[in-house]
Amino acid sequence: MRVFKTAISLGVFTSLAAPAFANWTWVSEELLVTQGISEYADRLEIMRSDDCDGLRVRAWAKIGDKAGNTLKRGDSFELDVRLGDMKFLDRTKVLGIARDFDEDFDVIYLDFGEWHWGIADVLSDNSNQSLTATFLSKNANIEDNVWLLDGFSEQVVRLRDECT
Repeated sequence: MRVFKTAISLGVFTSLAAPAFANWTWVSEELLVTQGISEYADRLEIMRSDDCDGLRVRAWAKIGDKAGNTLKRGDSFELDVRLGDMKFLDRTKVLGIARDFDEDFDVIYLDFGEWHWGIADVLSDNSNQSLTATFLSKNANIEDNVWLLDGFSEQVVRLRDECT
């Protein structure tokens, strides 16, 4: 748990040292991130899939009701992720939870799945809109979030082109 907690503090709550492109930042050669509008734990991560056939999307979120959080690693639950009016995702899987990061809230790491490169084109074509997540878990009160897509199209081209 200590390693997970350290990773969260280094990856989510500190400023990133990589150059920023609009709302997107390169954390490594393979990891593109943007911050959402939530106050804490609001990062959306885009990376290449292991086989380079597309993208893997993950997100961090804040669980405000620490005492009511009964989620655990491996659980899945419903959510509503939309790109404008278009439904993008309706289920997610819990990759990890930091329960001792803060005395007032927990931080959850979620898997939004792997997507073929065509989804990058859809996101790029709609970069004037935002990706909005409404979490519908009965096992935790997870704060909803919004990620702006400004500048995404330029960055995903690099991600795709450098895929080997």
